[in-house]
Amino acid sequence: MADYSFIKQVFHAVDNRDSAGFVDFFCETGLFRFANQPPIQGKEAIEKAVAAFFKGLKTLSHKDLEVWQVENAIIINGWVTYNRLNNSQLKIPFSVTLKLSNGLIQEYLVFMDNSEL
Repeated sequence: MADYSFIKQVFHAVDNRDSAGFVDFFCETGLFRFANQPPIQGKEAIEKAVAAFFKGLKTLSHKDLEVWQVENAIIINGWVTYNRLNNSQLKIPFSVTLKLSNGLIQEYLVFMDNSEL
């Protein structure tokens, strides 16, 4: 069964644009891949990249989450709404696969069409 409290905490950090809080869920050698962007490895590099991404947004929120867990992987589907600095808004579906190691994120893989972002 999926650990919904863990997932809620991870997405709470993201939706609050808390890059430091977000990487606290990663193991030291964790990997983060956002859509078709090159993967980023290591907590420090992930925090830096995510913080830069958050600076380009007023807000973001993830809703209607569906969660499945298979062994050490958690799959989350839902809708994300990005509110940009120019006050425009983009709402798109997403899927995230989390691969866990010792209760921390080893891989965070985001699948979405971010071409309009």
